[in-house]
Order: sequence, then structure tokens, then C-alpha cells
Amino acid sequence: MSISDNLQLALTYHGLGWSVIPLKPGSKEPHPELLPKKTEFPELFPDLTHEEGEKRTWKPYQSQRASEEQVREWWTKDPQAGIGLVLGQVSGVVALDFDGGGAEQLAKDNGVTIPPMTCTRTGGGGVHYLFRCAEALATTTTLLKGDDCHVELRAEGSYVVLPGSIHPSGNRYEELIPPEEIVDLPDHIRKLAQSRARTDSHDLDSSTDRLPERFVKLLASDRKLKELFEEPCPDGDQSARDYALACRCLEKGLTKTEAATALWLMPHGKRHRDKRKPDYVQATVARAANAVKARAKKPKQAELLVRIAERSCTQLFTDQTDQPFAQLPLGNHQEIWPVNGRPFKRWLSVKFRSQEGKPPSNNAVSEAVLSIEGACTEGGRHQLHNRVGWHDGVLYYDLADRDWRAVKITRDGWKIVADPPTLFRRYAHQQAQVAPARDGNIEPLLDFLNVRNDALLILVYVVSCFIPDIPHPILVVDGPQGSAKSSACRALRMVVDPSVTPVLSFPREHTEAVQQLQHNWVCLYDNISNLPLWLSDLLCRASTGEGFAKRELYSDEGDVIFQYKRCCGVNGIAVQAGKRPDFLDRSVILRLDRIPDENRRTEAELNATFNHQLPIILGACFDALCCAIKTYPTISLPRLPRMADFGRWGACIAEGLGYTARGFLNGYQSHIAELDELALEAQPFAQVCIQLMDQFGGWRGTASDLLKEGNAVASEQGINTGSKAWPATPVWAKRRLEEA
Repeated sequence: MSISDNLQLALTYHGLGWSVIPLKPGSKEPHPELLPKKTEFPELFPDLTHEEGEKRTWKPYQSQRASEEQVREWWTKDPQAGIGLVLGQVSGVVALDFDGGGAEQLAKDNGVTIPPMTCTRTGGGGVHYLFRCAEALATTTTLLKGDDCHVELRAEGSYVVLPGSIHPSGNRYEELIPPEEIVDLPDHIRKLAQSRARTDSHDLDSSTDRLPERFVKLLASDRKLKELFEEPCPDGDQSARDYALACRCLEKGLTKTEAATALWLMPHGKRHRDKRKPDYVQATVARAANAVKARAKKPKQAELLVRIAERSCTQLFTDQTDQPFAQLPLGNHQEIWPVNGRPFKRWLSVKFRSQEGKPPSNNAVSEAVLSIEGACTEGGRHQLHNRVGWHDGVLYYDLADRDWRAVKITRDGWKIVADPPTLFRRYAHQQAQVAPARDGNIEPLLDFLNVRNDALLILVYVVSCFIPDIPHPILVVDGPQGSAKSSACRALRMVVDPSVTPVLSFPREHTEAVQQLQHNWVCLYDNISNLPLWLSDLLCRASTGEGFAKRELYSDEGDVIFQYKRCCGVNGIAVQAGKRPDFLDRSVILRLDRIPDENRRTEAELNATFNHQLPIILGACFDALCCAIKTYPTISLPRLPRMADFGRWGACIAEGLGYTARGFLNGYQSHIAELDELALEAQPFAQVCIQLMDQFGGWRGTASDLLKEGNAVASEQGINTGSKAWPATPVWAKRRLEEA
């Protein structure tokens, strides 16, 4: 049933002779805008302050029904309004409220039998049974009460929510038996209600002048109660003071009779006794009792926030590092947000305010987030991807746009899709990628790289960055000042992983670097003049996918474990100056020439040209990937180079770019040989060993003899044998030789 049907339902109920009122959408409360103001009924609300008179009320409809025209007007103004049935003589209907899972069994156990009649399944899981009854019964009478359930009879001055309305939980009230089949209230239920009403009465003895003993004791210890009872009340506020005192008494556990007696005998309530209006006192206590009961039943803000999350989120889950996430339907797409992040908390608060009409407290949000995190652990674990990810043999590339679209890449082609099955996580720095163009061309990318040689190797490297879960070489951009090293890195980054920070600054410590690697798929460090050992090791680990441990915030024991492969690179380093073998072993070097002055362009001109070419370049990358995915399972290579996964994928990508696998592999092997020479040049002991072999046409002996001969040669050539690179013992001499 659609929400627009509520007008027809309200008219149907009105046609049965029932008094109906509009309720706030998704709530049990009377509608705060449609109902009339108290000032429109001076006979019901005399002597009102202006503030009190502006409040909306449903009291007039407890004694007379609204007209059909009024009903039409209400639900025409707000088709989403819920429908309330005013109980008692005005409608000739009372309701038996079964609240809690064990209420029906409780009724059976106590001999309360229910004949077939109109009944409604509430949004909270309870049941309302409706009966005809012309007799005036008490507002609310508790017939039976269990540990976690109860059965109440509700009548004069009360209302229930009818089908067509939506419960605060988001569930809809359902009609189980149609209203045409309503029957009379059974005698045994009427007698039980009358009996319970007598035992729960709060008849006031207006002749008493003695305060209840329990009230006197409470008055001595409760400052708020003492203030309400003893301090003078400003003119016009006595009714509000009376109501507040009655509520306070009942909240503190006093009976209705004790509360009525205290209200009757309050020092500044003399006007009640002079005018002899005990009915006013009893009505005030009854109203306070209903309010206290409603507050006790109303869920806490944190509980409502958790219900909102469970109802609104597509799924709650943890990622591969056990961090909690929520998948939310927003507009026509799905988004992934960390549960403990600010955007999710803000979304939760907005949802709460829309439902409840007021914002939640900060404590309620924090408490709710803890509960939602627990629900995430029960929702299963899903791997989240950064920019690229596989799903069932299909490669997806996250465009990072507002609609959360992705490029689906298969052996048969590529296309842009909405709601991809691969779950991506977004970070604040990420920029949306442009839409790729068909029939692309990757060659224009070389115009922005100023490449000296190894053009095919660099193009293959760029396309390989779209392939996740394989070790990627560390890109080293080398060249003199004025060779556009930073510009080359920015261009590479914007092709694969656009970001507001296309190049990264030097991390000050290990944890900062780990966070950069977590948030960025492509990590290119700019203008690094000296590469410390710890950062060199970290980049090597990120290249091959080894794990990192980071201590959990505000925890002495918990570690957050990160394990991922990233596309990393550096620029601004003189590669020949002391490179470490393990770093060079995982590297690809892009050598740039200094740009002649006559060939320089402004940054604005360069960016405009690049942005124009980017869709074409991107389309060519995806074309090459389709071919590579198709070729990869069947390609056969005579032997694999170091970084074997990159070598095999690179051969497939080269064919997708229109080159040959052999041409790529030959170029890559030559590049590796150059890196080997650089590694040897960086080891003084290896250079000395080469000189010994050249001098003697070979050399044979023990490690001790080799170290002795090496020290002699080093002394002649002025090599510092006290440096860390020089072995101090025969054992280290053997290790250095093995490294070489």
C-alpha cells in the first residue's frame, strides 16, 4: 500500500463513525502542524497564556468527530500523515493492547480469551484488538503484566495508531482483520478492567490535611521536588507547575493517590481547595501518569539511532582489517562509509532529526556508533578496494564520481557501469576520473613525460598500475634540474589515480607513510634528495605486498594490520648515488633530459593540453587491459624476469598496445642489467673484488684472505674501510660477495 492511500483509508475509518486524527509521519505523536491550536477552543482551554494557546491539540476530537471536509484537508496537506483512532465514546471503540512477545500467552494463561475481531499488527510487533463499547471506561487500564510484556485496555482520552501508518522503527502497521468485523467488548474483559481500575484508582480525599509519609521523606532529599512543591509560581504558570509536580512524584515511585494528595496540599495550590476542584487534580495526575509511562516506553535516542542504521543501510560489515563499514543507498547508487567516520555520524544525525524533529545528543550518537560497530562484526567481512579491484575474474576501476560509477573491464571490452559489485572505499583526497574515450591512443602521454629512453617500458608500467594484487616496480624518476620530474609524476598519477595531492611530500615517520600507502593507490613522493633506510624498506614492502602493523588509536594492545600492494615511486634522487640493491632490484628508472628553454610551456597551457588528451589516453589504457586479460591465461614466455608478475602482465599489455611481447621483455631485461651495474657501483667491496679478478684473471681463497687482499686494495685507492658498506669481518665479506 502506498503512502498516498492514507487519505482514502482515513475517509474509510471516518465513514465507520470513528474519530480520526492525523499523526506525525513515522511517529505515534499527534501531527504538530495539522491539528488546531488551543486558542480555537476557549471553552476547553480557558485562561491560557499566549505560549500555551499556540500549542496544537487533539482534545476536541475526544468528544466530537472531525468533519469529512476536515479529514480531507488534513491528508491532502500531508499525504504521509499517520492515522490515529480516538478511543472511547466518541468512536464507540476501545482497544486491547498486547505489547511484548509474550503478551498473547500471558492472556491465555490468565483466562483472557479473545474472539475473532478487528485487529492490527503494530509496527513494533504488538497487536491492537478493537471492540465496540458504548460505556465510558478509564483511559488506560493494565489488565495483565508480565516480565517483558503486558495487556492493557485503552479507552477514554486515548488513541491507537491504525493501518496505513508507519511505526518509528520504519515498519508499517498491518491490518490483520478488517474493521467491518468488529464485535462487542466481552463481559469478562470489561469486568476485569473495572476491577483493575478500582485497584489502580487515585481517588482524592479532599478533606485530608496530611501529606503522605513517603512524600514527606522524598521532599527532604529531592531538591527538584522541594522546589516544585514549595516555591511560589509565577502568574499563569500554575497548571504547568501542577503537571510538573505530578510527573516528579510518579517518576520517583509514588502512587497516583500520593501524587494527587501532594498536589492538593501544595502551599501555593490553595485555589484548588477554595474552588473545590478535586477533578482537576485527578485529571492532572492522570495526564502525568500517561506521560511518565510514555517516556518509560519510548526508546532511548541511541536505540532509535541504531534502528535507523539497521533499517536504512543496505549492509553493515567489516573490511579485511576488521574496521566497521556501512553500505548506504543514496539516490540511485550505493556508497561505502566507515561507521566511525564523521560523514556517517552526520548522516545518522540528519536521519534522526528528520524522524524525531530534533537532533540527537553527542553522547547518543557515540553510544549508537559503538552498537553499530558491533552489528558490523555480525554482518560478515568484505574486502574493500582502493581505486581498482577484481570481482569474479572481472576488473573494475572506480571513477570516484558522485554516482559511484566504475569501469568494468573484461576480455571482451570495457564499459561504465553503475553500482559495481566490487566494494570500493573512498578517501577525501580522491578526485573523480574523466570518462574514457573509445578508440584511444596512449602515445600522447609521452609528450608529458619527457622520456629519454625506455618509452615502451614506461607505457607498460602505466597500464600495469590498473592491475591490482600484483607486485609493481618502484618508479624512480631521475633527471637534472629543469627536466620536469614533478610534472611527469603528476601526469602519471592523474592517469591512474587522480588526487588533489598528485605527488606526496616526504613522510616524517613510519606511521605517516603507512597511512599514505593506505589512502593512496598510487604513491609518488616528490623531490626526495635523500632516501632514508626505513622509507626504502617501506617502499620495497609496499611494492611486493608485505604487511604493516599500526597501533590502534587510544589502545595499548590492539594493532591494525595493513597488507596491500601499491604502485609507488620517487623523484629527485640521483640514482647513481649509493642505491641499495634490494631497492634497485624492484625499480624501474625513468630518465629525463633537461627541457630546452625554447620548449618550455606554462603550467596552465600544459594542464589544458593534458586534460584534453586524458580521455584518449585513459581509453587506450582500458583497451590494452582488455587485450591483456584475454591473453594472460595462454601466453607462454621462455623465462620470467625479476618481478615476474609484472613481467608476464607487461608482455600481455605490450601486445595490447600494439607492440610485441618479445620487444618488451628484451627492453626490460636490458633495463635490469643496467640496474645490476648501478647496484655493483654502490658496493665498494664488490668493486674491489672485480679489480682483483681483473688483475689476477680470477681469484681463489678463503673469506679471510679475500678481506685481507680487499683491505690492501682499498687502502691504495683511498676507499673508506670504516664505512657501513665495507665488511668488518670475513663473515660479512662473504655476505657482501653473495649480494654482489
